[in-house]
Amino acid sequence: MSSRDRWTKRLTCPICGRRGVVELSDPPDHTYQAGYRDISVDKLSEDFQEVTRSDLAQEPQFQCVDHKVRAIQQ
Repeated sequence: MSSRDRWTKRLTCPICGRRGVVELSDPPDHTYQAGYRDISVDKLSEDFQEVTRSDLAQEPQFQCVDHKVRAIQQ
């Protein structure tokens, strides 16, 4: 059994400059046809929250909890 693919993205609020990280993963058998629906948010800095995805084919997005603006992902 293979382990999940894991990666980290840095998050920055464009208003206040607050910084954080999100740890993401997807199954080892993930295919591009599956889009982003298999991606799991494993850990997220408390200053950010995930924006609800209306379409699971979209990549997860995050926003600053204070300013409700989409975070810059790096």
